[in-house]
Amino acid sequence: MRIDLIGFGMDSPRTLTLAARRALGQAQLVLGAPRLLSLAKHLCSGPFLGAITPGEIQKILQRMNPERAAVLYSGDLGFYSGAEGLRRALPEAELVSYPGISSVQYLAARLGMPWQDWRFVSAHGADADPAPQLMLAPRCFFLTDPTHTPAALCAALTRDGLGDCACFVGENLGAPEEKITRGPARELAQKTFSPLCVLLVCREDFSFRPAPGLPDQAFLRQPGIPLTKQMVRAAILAKLSPRPGQIAWDLGCGSGGVSTELALALAPGRVFALDRDPEACRLTLQNAHRLGAYNLTAAPGLLPDALAGLPRPDLVFLGGGTAFAPEALRAALALNPDVRFALTAVSLEGLSAGLAALEGAGLEADLTQLSVSRAEKKGSHRLLMAQNPVFLLTGARP
Repeated sequence: MRIDLIGFGMDSPRTLTLAARRALGQAQLVLGAPRLLSLAKHLCSGPFLGAITPGEIQKILQRMNPERAAVLYSGDLGFYSGAEGLRRALPEAELVSYPGISSVQYLAARLGMPWQDWRFVSAHGADADPAPQLMLAPRCFFLTDPTHTPAALCAALTRDGLGDCACFVGENLGAPEEKITRGPARELAQKTFSPLCVLLVCREDFSFRPAPGLPDQAFLRQPGIPLTKQMVRAAILAKLSPRPGQIAWDLGCGSGGVSTELALALAPGRVFALDRDPEACRLTLQNAHRLGAYNLTAAPGLLPDALAGLPRPDLVFLGGGTAFAPEALRAALALNPDVRFALTAVSLEGLSAGLAALEGAGLEADLTQLSVSRAEKKGSHRLLMAQNPVFLLTGARP
């Protein structure tokens, strides 16, 4: 049995390739979603049967056993297509693919833009956090659905400081009622679009993420709000080993030094920063956005109450002292027993409390003492000026 997988392009015969039309004309059985079957009925004689899931298609093919069948799919067979599921379900079958024109190709052509540097994200039937995606590429293309609409994605971008990004919404692409709407994210967040849409977001100020250990002078400062120093930040990130897509808590974020570095390192994941000082939270967000970290949420609150409702963490950094370490550990471990935890202390009493908290939670504690000296020029000589030593504690399951 030969099965032709037909990509129908933009759900229009106009975006069906000539090779696909020929294959469709030779099919003894045509399967697919009712919408696509209605478009194919004037191109071949059928018979036509509605079937969407690989299981449904497999049962019909086994029952009818045609020499040659065609299965219809929207768009391109290799771009978030159900065709992959059928390939897995029928590993021994002779499958021949006829890709259609994808919404990516079509929108790029209508806009007159190249698309080789775009990042592709599906918000179709899945939650999508758009701002972190724009940290990884200058242009992001989103498939949307009636729940995760272009307006909802643009509202999320605006909330995270990317409201000025240029956006393009393609509605009903390839159909007579096709429409392309352009504007900044903050404006498109107020509009209503048809259910069949795609969204392209462009960042003109895109830059690649820096390595951990940003210089201290890169951060805005305010009197009374602490900033973890450069070398200590680099060591904290080395110990936590953030990976793209992870979730981190920064408890006691201060000026946002560690929060920002974590956010840059784990995009498209997200950092949730807390501090009892609302001004520290505002400063953290200001520093994060000016340094390109748009995947950071900062909110004022007191531990342990402020931990309620935070999402499951992969990494936790406690930068506001060790007094609340036991409560923070309990809350994080209740959500994820494999969480990695780090905290700093500058006194022997803080070190003792931190070690007791980690070991009391059943974690294997690792201790590093950081002593950093920086050279300062005094006349014609450079003298090493010692900074206060810092104890860095990390903990994880043995």
